[in-house]
Amino acid sequence: MATKTDRLEHTEEDLRLRRILARVLWNSDHKDDMPSDPAERKAAFDLVRRDYQKKALDLTRRLENNNLKLVETDKQS
Repeated sequence: MATKTDRLEHTEEDLRLRRILARVLWNSDHKDDMPSDPAERKAAFDLVRRDYQKKALDLTRRLENNNLKLVETDKQS
């Protein structure tokens, strides 16, 4: 009988960090051709959001497999 793979439940913080990481990855990939208008940047990111969220998930899993974890720190003044 096939067994169901247990999936880890992700916290809101995990999901929020993954969304931030997706945007960071996108910014890094498009630093040379980034639209200057904020509305255009948002629209461009919205077209590929799912792909970058998958990349962010993959990266966080790879980090966790190597005993590393992303955490958000307080912004320094």
